[in-house]
Amino acid sequence: FAATSALINVARVVGDDERTAALVTRLGAECDPAHPIQVSICMDQQAAQFSRRGRYAEALEAIEAAGRSAERAQTPLSERWAHWLSQAQILIGAGRCEESAALMRGHEDEFTGVFRQAIRIIAASAELWAVRGQRTADYVDRLRATMADVRAMGWVNYMTGIPLVASVLWADALEHDIERHFIAAAIQRRRLSAPALYSPA
Repeated sequence: FAATSALINVARVVGDDERTAALVTRLGAECDPAHPIQVSICMDQQAAQFSRRGRYAEALEAIEAAGRSAERAQTPLSERWAHWLSQAQILIGAGRCEESAALMRGHEDEFTGVFRQAIRIIAASAELWAVRGQRTADYVDRLRATMADVRAMGWVNYMTGIPLVASVLWADALEHDIERHFIAAAIQRRRLSAPALYSPA
């Protein structure tokens, strides 16, 4: 089970969606429903799979189920971080940006170092996505600041859970010559497709 979960993460990072889907199915078969930690991990992976396909309503159901299982297992805070980060990304995809930012800000003081840095970036990304459609005067400045933080962290896997959103933000950044070298290399490594017309599911 642990090996399959690790393989999923590797396949997802390099953009191998076909292999990722097959591994998520295998993980579900290997999951022991009597072990809440396994259930939590399995539901987290299923949520990520739904989210990557833009099926945000289903992703939210899965991520909430994962959270309930993690609570039953009394998972330590250090292991809940990735779950909350995934949940916040799904909320962004679903257009619930205010909830996403609030979730991240609510957990910010519980972590330090790169963990807190990632939380701050996702919170800023939620706020950025919320104003993108309005094309407010400060959108490009906020985009520039957020992408500088992503580059400083070396976060090639930025918002892996919602590539439809990440690709749009990165396309905007490239249009304005923001962090061009870093973003172009990250797009190539992750094999991201060009952004399609965004339409939340």
